Amino acid sequence: MNTPFSSEDSLSKARAQDAESVSERTRALQVFFYYRLVLSTLLGTLFFSGTGPNLLGSSQPLLFTIAAISYIGLVIASGMVLYTSTERAINQQAFLMVFVDICAITLLMHASGGVSSGLGMLLAVSIIASSLITRGRYAALEAALASIFILSEQLFAHLYHTFESTAYTQSGLLGTLFFAIAILAHFLSRQLKRSEALSSQRQLDLANMEQLNEYVIQHMLTGIIVVDPDSTIRLMNESAWYLLGMPECGTGSPLEQACHKLAVQLSEWDPDQHRSPTPFRPTSGGRELSPGFSLLGENNKGGAGIFLEDTATVPQQAQQRNLA
Repeated sequence: MNTPFSSEDSLSKARAQDAESVSERTRALQVFFYYRLVLSTLLGTLFFSGTGPNLLGSSQPLLFTIAAISYIGLVIASGMVLYTSTERAINQQAFLMVFVDICAITLLMHASGGVSSGLGMLLAVSIIASSLITRGRYAALEAALASIFILSEQLFAHLYHTFESTAYTQSGLLGTLFFAIAILAHFLSRQLKRSEALSSQRQLDLANMEQLNEYVIQHMLTGIIVVDPDSTIRLMNESAWYLLGMPECGTGSPLEQACHKLAVQLSEWDPDQHRSPTPFRPTSGGRELSPGFSLLGENNKGGAGIFLEDTATVPQQAQQRNLA
């Protein structure tokens, strides 16, 4: 039997918590993928159908067409390798998704009139989503890449006179927004990691306390049985099992199968009469046991606790208490 503070049990609990955390982040990555799929499809549909705003592809329609089709294809390709469970793969996929967004949205923005088109704000959503998934691990790098791409696009447009006016101020503000998001994501990720560590520690403490309680109950000399309102055994420690003559049934079985006499006394017991239960012998030639009953649960409707003591040891225990 493992000790109350078994390292193997604690390690298994920690592994289960890590697996749960990876599962939650995988689901978040899937939501991010669906967002990107809807976004890329929506931009392409609005442009090709001619029902979207006039700014989409207003400057360079051919570039917008190539970028939109490539964006949709890359998003679909990212979905094919989405269902991995390792933490490293999740971080890498989230970063690659944002990098694809930065490249594609920058091209779409350039083909639609530059920074003034407002498409650059879509990068902020991608950076926020990736920061939450990766716990802020790549937030600063993603913000730097997005800022560099935005400024490079503006510099390219200025050198080749693509647009009538420059928008360096808007580009700088957009880059500042990206870094503000990265700083906020870093702060939130630290708080989240601290909360997760505290939660994991509390769960381990509760698990150890549960093991300790079970260890104490199983090694008590007093027999303890817990039954639900239907008199089905939910817990039976080793002492109770031994005192009842080592019945073949156990947890999940009716109390009637473990001991008919005890089940009859429990059904006839009335807590309002304050009458002591009658000692009994579970088997012929077995020990004489003194039972005790107690109601459990909210409003005393959660079943009952049964305490069994060998009547032969009761005087000895009373004498030891008096001597103490």
